Formats: sequence, structure tokens, C-alpha cells
Amino acid sequence: MINIQSLWSKRVKEYWRMAIRYLRLIGNSGFLFTVYILIVFGSYYYGIFLDELPASFPTEVFLALVFALFLSKVRVRTFLKEADVVFLSPLEGKIDRYFRTSFFYSLAVQSAWLLLLTVIVTPMYADRITANVGALFASFLAFVLLIAWNMYASFNEQRLQERGVQNIHLILRFVANVVMTLFVFHLVNVFVLAIGFIILALITATYYQRLGRNHSLKWDQLVEIEDQMLTMFYRIANSFTDVPRLKTKVRARKLLTPVLRLVPYAQQRTFHYLYSRAFLRSNDYFGIYMRLTIVGSLLLIWIQTDWAQWFIVVLFTYMTGLQIATLYRHFHTNHQVDLYPIAKSERQQAVQAVVFCLLLLQVAIFTVVIVSSHSINLQMFIAFVLGVGTSGVFTYGWMRKKLLA
Repeated sequence: MINIQSLWSKRVKEYWRMAIRYLRLIGNSGFLFTVYILIVFGSYYYGIFLDELPASFPTEVFLALVFALFLSKVRVRTFLKEADVVFLSPLEGKIDRYFRTSFFYSLAVQSAWLLLLTVIVTPMYADRITANVGALFASFLAFVLLIAWNMYASFNEQRLQERGVQNIHLILRFVANVVMTLFVFHLVNVFVLAIGFIILALITATYYQRLGRNHSLKWDQLVEIEDQMLTMFYRIANSFTDVPRLKTKVRARKLLTPVLRLVPYAQQRTFHYLYSRAFLRSNDYFGIYMRLTIVGSLLLIWIQTDWAQWFIVVLFTYMTGLQIATLYRHFHTNHQVDLYPIAKSERQQAVQAVVFCLLLLQVAIFTVVIVSSHSINLQMFIAFVLGVGTSGVFTYGWMRKKLLA
């Protein structure tokens, strides 16, 4: 007979053993220094942002939407595997303790993320709502209760077969979370907040518990959700080291396919074409490249200081390089690629050329943004030169030393 509790403990230990190994690699990559710079830089402009924020800004509504989005997306981490669909599903009625332990583990993890979110929004909360530390602590405890309710609700909603019905439940929970977070931010009326939690408790007792009794678990969906959570961590780790277990998703992106015609048709350009195509079709590389470019552009529009714009161009160029440099490992598990009669040095040169062109394109976009939001001047030229210099040093310096060695 399987010891269910020892099985859960074994899987959690295996996960954290793997996660700590990757976290050490991330910590040794210089990423933490980048995060530190972002915190220092962001803190300075966070204060400026709060000073310039108009008095009419609906702070409570904005924070309610942010917290409601976070609360609506929390899920129970089950650590289930594909084989469990066959071997554990017959024991569904006897493994309540397994899922109960998963629930409390997920509650602790999500509470840690909630604490981080609370720390981020605390300056806005103290500046626009109240500087009372007791009110902030009470709000945090209320949000922990809301996390527990949302996890219990979402876990039972996964018992429903139709995805459309699940989405309707998600929307309704989001609306309920918005209302409850607005109540939380008005802690002066504790009676109203208490009534809100009583209503949620009644919904749990009369509806969600009935879902748990009348519908069996959808094991395929639970395994799929677990794979999604694991893949999210692998994608982050893959930005700093090779992750063989990562399952990448590709999209055709037919509108961007004509870009590949810019690559000359020649044997020496084989890997130029392969890496370019991998970048365009992979969600990991293309998606994060676009997000960093958009975020960097928005910061350049908002920030007026010359030295700050130079810093943003250099920082986001470097961060983008770190993310897309792992293109070199994209075909490591594809042994058919090793059959190509192309020297390893040419393959390295190809990935460097592709990364360098992508970084130059991003620098050009940043320069256009600076020109469009300000004007053509010496500061714009300096930002362009710094961006091009960062691209060259990263591609033909850092990549050659760290990644291609």
C-alpha cells in the first residue's frame, strides 16, 4: 500500500532540491546585481511617481484590481505526475490528506508572494489610503484569508468538466475579489468586511463543498496545471542555464515569417536561419524580447532625465541579452542538427550574429522612442552609442566568455 504522505514529502523534497540547484545558478549569474540596481532605481522614481500622481487618482480601485487579479489566479500546487492518472486516481477517496497538505503548502507559498506584493504597494497605500501600520497588517491577514478561500474555490472548480463553465466561475470570483478588496481597504467599516467573509463562508458551505461531493477530480487537468507551474519555473531558469526538461511551445507567426528572407541562402548561413526561426516561433524568446522592449520604451517615455534614459537603454539591452542568449542551447537536445556539416565555430558565430542584430534592433527602437518623445539631440546620440556598445560587449564579450566557452 502506498504511503501517501511520504509520497508527497518525497516529491516536495525532489522539487526543492532541483529548484535550489537552479536558483544557485541564477544567483551566480549576476542577475541579483541587476535586480538590486532595479530596486534602487525603481525606489527613486517610485517616490517621484507618487508625488506626480494626481489627487483624483482612484488608488483604492487600482489596488483592488491588482490584488483581485492576484487572488483570482492562485492555485493549489499538487505535485502530481502523469502516471498518477493511472495509479493514484483509483485512490481518490483515500488521499484527502495528500491534497490537504498540498493546500496548506500552497497557502504558505502564496502568502509569501502576497507579502512581496504588499511590500511593493505599501508606499502607495501609506501615501493615499492610510499610514496606520495596524491597518496594513490587518489588510494582509484579510488577504491571506481570501487566498485560502480562492484556492479552495478554484480547486473545486477544476472538478467541472467544461472549461467555459470554469472561466465563468473565474470571472465571478474576480468580481467577488474586487468587492472584498475594496472592503479591506475600508477597514474603518469592519462590520461590512465581516459580512463579506460570512457570505463567502456560506457560498463555500452551500456550493463549493457540494461540488467536491458530487464531482470527482479531473486528474488530467490537475496534471496539466502542475506542468504549467513547473514550466513557468523552468522558463525562468532557462534564461541563465540549460534546462533539458523544459517543454517549449511554438507559434507559426506567419506575419513575421517573411523576416527570415533577410537571411542569405547559403550553407554557412544555416544556423543564422535556424536561430532566427527559433526566436520568432518560440514564446520564450520572442515573448520576453517584446515585453522588455515595451517596458523599456514606456520608461523612456515617462522618464525625462538624460542620465536615467542612458541607464535604461544600457540596462534593458543587457537584460534582453541575458534572456535571448540562451538561443545557443535551443538545439542541444536535437541530435539531427548535429549532423549538419558545419563547424562549431560557425554555429557560435551564427548565434552571436542573431543576438547582436536583435539587440541592435531594440536599441534602434529605444532611440526612436527617445526622439519621438523628446527631440534629436546629443543625449539621444549618447544613448544610441551606449546601447550599441552594450550590445557589442555583451554579444562578443560576455557570450563568448560565459556561454560559448
